[in-house]
Amino acid sequence: MAGNSDRNEDNTSIGEWTIDSIDTLMQPTIHLKDLVLKSLETGQVLESKETNFGKRVLHVFIAPMINDQTNGEKQKIGVVILIEDITEQKVLERSKDEFLSIASHELRTPLTAIRGNASLIKKYYGDQLPNTDIIE
Repeated sequence: MAGNSDRNEDNTSIGEWTIDSIDTLMQPTIHLKDLVLKSLETGQVLESKETNFGKRVLHVFIAPMINDQTNGEKQKIGVVILIEDITEQKVLERSKDEFLSIASHELRTPLTAIRGNASLIKKYYGDQLPNTDIIE
């Protein structure tokens, strides 16, 4: 990441993106530098599926880049960091769950009333019903 910088329209630098600057930006939500070091030390992929960052929900994925050398040793080149904004996806999931919950409740409510009324009719007028299939 070192060496990359954002530039204004007049081509002046507005800041360099380093692991330290990104780590500072992400704290206290996530300690990116610690995760990068852990990924490099262990050689394992690290993932945080849902990280709240202000009003955003992020999916953070860190994968070490390791080069197998001819002498059998492994050279640690760096890491790949993928930060995906999944806020919209989470909002849609929450909306879908809420819709299904409300729809389920609305469908159950009339059925409960119909069952209750049918039970009352059966209890008070069961002997007057001409068809025994209706009673059941």
